[in-house]
Amino acid sequence: MATVTIQRRKKQDGTTSYPVYFVDPHSGKKKYHASYRTLKDAQLATHTLREVIDKGSAPETKRKARGLTLAEIGQLCKATWRERTAGGELREATLKGYLDNLKGLLGFERQETLPDGAKLIHPPLGKLKVALLTPDMITSLRANMAAASSAVTSNRRMFILKQLCARALKEGEIARDPSAGIRYLSEKKHQRMAFLTPDALDTLLRHAANSQAGYIELAILLGAEHGASRQEILSLKWTDIDFDFDGTGRVTFFRTKNGRRRTMRLMPRTRNALLRWRERLLAERKKSSRKAGNAVNEKFTGHVFCRLDGTPIGSIKHAWDTTRACAGLEDFHFHDLRHTFCSSIVMAGGDIKTACDMIGHSDIKMTNRYTHLTQLAHERMQERLAEYYGAAQG
Repeated sequence: MATVTIQRRKKQDGTTSYPVYFVDPHSGKKKYHASYRTLKDAQLATHTLREVIDKGSAPETKRKARGLTLAEIGQLCKATWRERTAGGELREATLKGYLDNLKGLLGFERQETLPDGAKLIHPPLGKLKVALLTPDMITSLRANMAAASSAVTSNRRMFILKQLCARALKEGEIARDPSAGIRYLSEKKHQRMAFLTPDALDTLLRHAANSQAGYIELAILLGAEHGASRQEILSLKWTDIDFDFDGTGRVTFFRTKNGRRRTMRLMPRTRNALLRWRERLLAERKKSSRKAGNAVNEKFTGHVFCRLDGTPIGSIKHAWDTTRACAGLEDFHFHDLRHTFCSSIVMAGGDIKTACDMIGHSDIKMTNRYTHLTQLAHERMQERLAEYYGAAQG
């Protein structure tokens, strides 16, 4: 029978580990196999290891744990994510999302309620050694993050934590994934449904027209009338717009989040705002060129949302926050303009499938939140029917 032994080791932090060793049947040398947090796990591992050796198979040997923290495991994951991005497996937007959520996860300070009711705030999660993670701790962490922000944010960070645990398992830092079997929180209750009525949108646009940031009115129209996301708006180029198509014009958006491209007719207000913005940019360029004594290039091929020198605008957050506040919209996000777009389609008589296709959702389940609005659209139709029948009786 194979020789497999368990040792009990007391660590400097006061915890106990149980490293498992075996005698190599070929060389007769003692070798390290793996370390476990509990004696029971170590005993189960020895039974499996003996069976493997007795059958003549080569036992798996794992690297000794280095006591890495979650922040250190995060650095390893970062390198892998960047390699996958360089290879085209991950999009840049996906990488950015991973890095942002990793930063939020590692900087999060978990709170614990002690038996006497006092609150204990733990150090940032990044300082915690991954070997000390337990399923109960992760469950508590999940609830803490949801309470501090939302179930959506908690789930995104949990996704990252699961990746860190998988990497820690691969590195030999843990013998078993403590996040396995821990589910994500339901996001149904946390879905935002804020949207603007036509009158409220008009009020917002009036304040936007008076903004020093001349592009914010156009950004709002692209969001509310075309369902464009912030990323679609900032990456929009003049070559994506055909002002002369079929007398109304059309615009093409590309959403890096799901890789979907959609083309739609320009709404009249949006078309006019685009033309005004282009004329403003051209006028500013001519003014600048006259001062410099240079000829102005009247061709527009770069980003729609750009500075005078053509440099793309990287953020509209400040201009949006200022305009939103002036319009008296307290809890209204720029992304809610997409909800306004979908809601308007349904309220105008469109169905959920139409809204899904026009907004560019990859799954109709994402659009099903607007189902309840179809009842309001039906009621409007019934009112029109009542007027129709009433006119016929008169």
